[in-house]
Amino acid sequence: MLALTGSKFLSGPTFCGALIVTAEANARHPELPPGLGAYSCAADWPAGWAAARALPVASNFGLLLRWQAALTELRRFSVWPDADVAAFLRDFARQVRAMLSADASFEPVPVAPFARQALGVAECWDAEQTIFPFLLFVHDGAGAGGRRPLSRDETKKVYLDLLNPSAAGARRYQLGQPVLCGERDGVPVSALRICVSARMIAAACANGGRSGALDDARAALDQIRCALAAL
Repeated sequence: MLALTGSKFLSGPTFCGALIVTAEANARHPELPPGLGAYSCAADWPAGWAAARALPVASNFGLLLRWQAALTELRRFSVWPDADVAAFLRDFARQVRAMLSADASFEPVPVAPFARQALGVAECWDAEQTIFPFLLFVHDGAGAGGRRPLSRDETKKVYLDLLNPSAAGARRYQLGQPVLCGERDGVPVSALRICVSARMIAAACANGGRSGALDDARAALDQIRCALAAL
């Protein structure tokens, strides 16, 4: 079975998921846990799925509407040639890496190159990086090089301050939420993430490759600098 989501790269609403199942799985799973009835109904499963008979007979309009939004984003994205998408992503990656590397308050986290060969598909735009994790540092002379890494709690506070800024007129930014990233100088750290979505790519391609997403990323980093200065 293969799980899919329309709420990450496609930027559809949250809790927008699907599960691809095989006919063989129908025979292997003749019953579903009764508790699943609180989250799913018979119409969510393939026609004739034996295990679904125990689920409520209803329509899951919330899930249908979330997928309608995600599929709309997919259609807008899918009209653009691979070459245009890849060109934008390469330019986006180059500029974001330059922003992060130019300031000692940030440290890009290396991302391994993607290997899609096992999928048996031709290489296209999805070999390009779309998520850019980075660590945060403050300059206080206490750590190596006159800076110290932010703890996981401090990084989470910066993330939440971006989501809900307290300063009058400050703009709201939603970065990828902090993810655990080992230790730095003995301090357990988390990484924030700048992410580019199908919606951003479609908008850029429609605008000749120019994207407001880069301006947004630059402004978000500026706001993070202000947050770091207040720590």
